[in-house]
Amino acid sequence: MLATALRLTVDERAELVAELLASLDGEPDTNVEAAWAAEIERRARRVLRDGPSGPTWDEVRAELRRRLAEHRDHPDAVMTWDDVEHGLSRR
Repeated sequence: MLATALRLTVDERAELVAELLASLDGEPDTNVEAAWAAEIERRARRVLRDGPSGPTWDEVRAELRRRLAEHRDHPDAVMTWDDVEHGLSRR
């Protein structure tokens, strides 16, 4: 079986892996699915009614800059503001 799978293309093997992993989860729990759908609906209705809540992007960005500046020289620092701006992490 493994030898046959290894002869598949990369895309075919990726699809096979995805299907195998999904099969480990078993059947979806309809109660959980319904609960998530209800929660998403509740949140969407609240935002449409009351508008967005929480900090603005400008506030979040300022806080990120502040925190990154505080830890810039820490030996375990793995990101800079440029990384955040460009969605990259230092390796």
